[in-house]
Amino acid sequence: MPGQNKILPIGLSSLTSKNADSGHTKRTLIQRYRQPLLLLLIFIVASPLMFTKICGTRKTSQVLFLTIVMTVSWATEVINIAFTSLLPVLFLPLFGIVTGKDIAIKYFPNTNLLIFGASIFSSAVKKYALHRRIALTALEHFGNSPRKLILSFMCISAFISMWLSNTSTSVLMMPIAVNIVDSMRSSETLNKKKKEIEELRNNINRDKARLKELEQEIDEPRGCLQTNQLIPSGQPISPQETTTEVLREKEEIVGPEKVQVDKKEAGDHGYNDNNDGEDNTSTTYLRFRTALVLSIAYSCTLGGMSTLTGTGTNLAFIGMLEELYPQADSISMGQWFSFGFPLSFTFIILLWFYFCFTYLHGKNTDFSFLAGSKSHFRKCLDDMGSMTMSQKILIVDFCFLILLWFTRKPGMVDGWASLFGPDGAKYITDGTIVIGCVFPLFFIQKPISEQTETERNGDKPVPMLTVRVIEQAPWATMILIGGGFGLAKGYSSSGLSQCIADGLSGLSGIPYFAILVICCFTASCMSEFISNVSTASILIPIISSVCNALKIDPLSVLIPVALSCSCSFMLPVSTPPNSVAYGTGFLTVVDMVKKGFVLNIAGFMLVFLMFISIGIPIFNVDLEKQPSWAWSNNTGASQDHT
Repeated sequence: MPGQNKILPIGLSSLTSKNADSGHTKRTLIQRYRQPLLLLLIFIVASPLMFTKICGTRKTSQVLFLTIVMTVSWATEVINIAFTSLLPVLFLPLFGIVTGKDIAIKYFPNTNLLIFGASIFSSAVKKYALHRRIALTALEHFGNSPRKLILSFMCISAFISMWLSNTSTSVLMMPIAVNIVDSMRSSETLNKKKKEIEELRNNINRDKARLKELEQEIDEPRGCLQTNQLIPSGQPISPQETTTEVLREKEEIVGPEKVQVDKKEAGDHGYNDNNDGEDNTSTTYLRFRTALVLSIAYSCTLGGMSTLTGTGTNLAFIGMLEELYPQADSISMGQWFSFGFPLSFTFIILLWFYFCFTYLHGKNTDFSFLAGSKSHFRKCLDDMGSMTMSQKILIVDFCFLILLWFTRKPGMVDGWASLFGPDGAKYITDGTIVIGCVFPLFFIQKPISEQTETERNGDKPVPMLTVRVIEQAPWATMILIGGGFGLAKGYSSSGLSQCIADGLSGLSGIPYFAILVICCFTASCMSEFISNVSTASILIPIISSVCNALKIDPLSVLIPVALSCSCSFMLPVSTPPNSVAYGTGFLTVVDMVKKGFVLNIAGFMLVFLMFISIGIPIFNVDLEKQPSWAWSNNTGASQDHT
């Protein structure tokens, strides 16, 4: 019968229970061993490549096998991304392509030294809360306007992510933004409730006075009309009946519409339970909060595009350029900034207009909850106290670091590195400069006023930085970038790069601009599902071979591709700032996909337009012919392969 529990026989019940337990055990085993099984499946499917020959040699197919395994592992994260990046250390020596000594060097080149030094400085900035002071100081001067407030958060996030990693910047700025907006919202709600209470008290006092007047009118005779004529003898009169009678008389004089208002005042003491205004404010608040969280995440990514140290993608490109084209001139920090900063600035302004139009535009928008933002920022700064001596030392050191970076090799004139010889810029790199600037922080003593009681009572010196900052360095990111360098070394040493170039030589008739659009669009799409550093590690060696086949300047394609790898805004897994924004719980995947799709299209188009307008002269790119350093490298690689 429907609705009744069916009683199974004892044997059938136990059999059903065993089958259920068996199915649960199988599912548990599959879930437990899912990653090893998937990894084994990847190796089995790709293993035939290890025993075939491509371009007359087995080494090229073996490197292709390694590329497929690393690509799938990076995309599915079947094992940790950093450990996947160590596969070249294992397979390239086993295949006899690169020695273990040569491949190990690729995991800590000058590029990773630059990351290491920048991370130490970043740890110092975070330890002494200099980044928070900079952010709050800038926010205080932007006023209470919602558009200005979002623009201020975007500019501050972009500026900090130029020098710190975009992950660290998003982790810093997101709590500040959410806490500040929530506190302002709570303060505005509290003030509104206080006003309602005050109005309610005033109305109650007014109603009491009115009631007293009505009672007096009842007690006093009015003209020739006596009280006993209105009310039957012996029946007491109530204030409510009197009020109703007065309102009825008033309705005959002034009309029913006016009386409806008075009835509300008399009946509920003037308190209006209509929450339309509150709902409107709540909706505006949620829209503003969504715009603020997304703008911070995207600005961290865009700010990182401005400098070499801002994102791992830029560093991966610089390292692979040195590996694939050792004869090419290195790209300095100042040279990259002269192109990356205008690109990021333009993108941030466009992003700000886009968010203002989609989130902050409309008739029913009430931003009254932002009225006290300026005073709130001032209060947060007051709570931090005056600037400490350690913060002042860091500011001086930071300014000195930026000055040395930008003037080492400006490009238009000889930089200060030329004082150490004609080849001074080759010997002194950006990694050398950052290590020199963070080194003093390990022996400059922390001011006594900033030391803890334990540090003051101890007998050891207390420097501003200790060995703990080295333990906090982004080793996983450096290994990931090193894995890309190792894979690029496998491409050049096995002859796979030359093999791809020979196979694509028939495409020389394709216009340069078509190739650039296709490559940038591919990089932007791939980086939505694979980490941007992994995407750059996969695409740059392949696109380098395409450039060699088409006899074009590799920089004319590789630089836009490296930047396009950072233009991934659609999914939480695309970039670390996206993940941090999604982790706040204020966004849905749909929110990110809607806005991110538009920004992805705008991103690779803006990179394309900015590069052909100002990037070509900044990087001395020649669209007519292939430079000698690329041509000589191809010839050498071909001879080595032969």
